[in-house]
Amino acid sequence: MSQSPSIQSFVPLSRLLATPATLGEFPTSPHTSFAPVVFGDLTDRPGAELSEIRQFRIGGKSYVFVPAVTAIFGLDELGSEILELLRPPQAQSASATEAVQTPATRHVPLAEIIPALQPRHHRSDIVAAIKELRGIGALRLVGFREEGLNSPAPQLPPMPFPQRTLVLNVANDCNLGCSYCFAAQGDYGTPKRMMSEETARRSVDFLLSNSGNHKTVTVVFFGGEPLMNLKLIRGLVDYANDAGAKAGKEVEFTMTTNATYLTREVIDFLSEKRIGVSVSIDGPKQYHDLRRTYKSGNGSYDFIRPRVLDLLNRHKTRPIAARATLTHGVTAVQECFWHLKEMGFHEVGFAPVTSAAQDEFALTHDEMWQVMDEFRQLANLYVEKAIHNQHLGFSNVSNILSELHAGVVKAYPCGAGLGLLGVGADGDLYLCHRFSESREHRMGSVREGLDEAKQEQFLRQAHLSRKSGCQLCWVRHICSGGCHHEAYTRHGALHTPNAHYCEWIRTWIDIGLDCYARIMDPNPFFFEKFIDKRGA
Repeated sequence: MSQSPSIQSFVPLSRLLATPATLGEFPTSPHTSFAPVVFGDLTDRPGAELSEIRQFRIGGKSYVFVPAVTAIFGLDELGSEILELLRPPQAQSASATEAVQTPATRHVPLAEIIPALQPRHHRSDIVAAIKELRGIGALRLVGFREEGLNSPAPQLPPMPFPQRTLVLNVANDCNLGCSYCFAAQGDYGTPKRMMSEETARRSVDFLLSNSGNHKTVTVVFFGGEPLMNLKLIRGLVDYANDAGAKAGKEVEFTMTTNATYLTREVIDFLSEKRIGVSVSIDGPKQYHDLRRTYKSGNGSYDFIRPRVLDLLNRHKTRPIAARATLTHGVTAVQECFWHLKEMGFHEVGFAPVTSAAQDEFALTHDEMWQVMDEFRQLANLYVEKAIHNQHLGFSNVSNILSELHAGVVKAYPCGAGLGLLGVGADGDLYLCHRFSESREHRMGSVREGLDEAKQEQFLRQAHLSRKSGCQLCWVRHICSGGCHHEAYTRHGALHTPNAHYCEWIRTWIDIGLDCYARIMDPNPFFFEKFIDKRGA
């Protein structure tokens, strides 16, 4: 039975096969192919070994997460017993923070497995369950001709890779002076300037020409503060819509803003043109004004609050999101979340600040784990509401649930340098918007085109298979080593895994597994109703 990345991939083990008693037929995965197996004489020495898995229990039920395919499966009693038999004696279950989840390989002959289970289970059920577990990648059969996972060598994405998103740095300037800003308070350490109309139009043309078969592409207005170049944005939206229509494509628009330039006229324009808006706001006044200040040092909260409320009241065509940055002294996630939700934001998300270890605004080790505790409590509330078909709007949980539900197997942590590129104010292309104005990370320009040789070099070096320390980690196909810009800022090396976050990330993804199972069991259609339609 073919599995798709939907609720069909989260079912009791006994339903994984259309005809579980039929030997030699296995379910397939959208990500991995399996060789057929024909059981021979089960009294021979062929046996089974655990594959790489993470087992966990929720509400008395057993589940298994298979890292190779980013898939979660429910286990019945028989399936749980088989996996337990394959564990080495006295082997303890690994904690979520440990990279390696499966104990040292233990080969158990089938001639021992079947008799051990036959007092409680019928032989044919045992054989079928072993085959199902092998089919989902939870165990390996050893000693059978042609048995094994087909594991081709890591391959680069096909080139040229179609672009789907351009982040336009339309304003290389900002009226705020946030102390933690990765963009050097808006100008990226270069002379302040605005993107020209010619450059903006060339950017749209580049995106449409290089988007392959994508029917929808996205233009993100970024800065600095993008609304400092409102005239350009107004004209570019019309140009992009016309050009997209001629190319048979739809162009979507989003914007990240500090909200200081939001007037009712601007808000009405954003709503009319269906421009999605993400507001950078760090919570109540005492947290927001700690580091989100004007260059004079004065806080910005009192100025933006009425403008944000106007935005939330008047912009009705797209959901409005808040993005809060967590810094030293700003770890009260729940307090900030509820403040922003009460203002009316559809979704609220939090990001630990990108920083070097010595930065005064960097989160300490203890603060990071305080944040995790706050995340966990909000995640539990998210589940409670989801069970009753309500959406809490905590985007950190929604993001991880979305990836788990889709069964995403990633070789790269994001689309940087792949389907997403940043465009500097002068039209230069960069790995992403965070690398704007960095000559080292320039990838061509919208005039001369993408430097495909440099792109291929980046993709080869950034591939998950090249990252030491990641190969045995159970979350590698979700995390993929972490943000490139974070690694560059923290370690000075673009392709270095973010090892300082590893245990934290594994804990968060484990919370995601917990949330997924607790929601899927009583209310599987929550994902179709809320997760699959986010941002629509």
